Amino acid sequence: MPKIPMHLLDVYKERRKLTKELHGTGPFIRGSVVELRHSCGKKNCKRCQSGEKHSANYLSLRLLGKTKMIYLSNKDKTRAKRWVSNYRKLLEIAEKLSWLNVQIFTGKKK
Repeated sequence: MPKIPMHLLDVYKERRKLTKELHGTGPFIRGSVVELRHSCGKKNCKRCQSGEKHSANYLSLRLLGKTKMIYLSNKDKTRAKRWVSNYRKLLEIAEKLSWLNVQIFTGKKK
């Protein structure tokens, strides 16, 4: 195993810490939770007649170049928000890890 240069010790420690954090991220989805409002189309709907609209929650994501909308119940909305948040954390960690790896690769702490 190659010796770690002294000036990069804290970079290696930070990388190890972030790698552990990466493994603890949990399930993730790349997408967004959105609320859409629409009229139901029923002639006698008091909500629509008053100008108010019905709302529904969806998970919006792109698959194979196409946007997909998946309906979310209230229970699923909470879980989807958590998974989307996990994805954003994962991206943030990956960005930091990439920068640390550049420092290790070049042998220069920045």
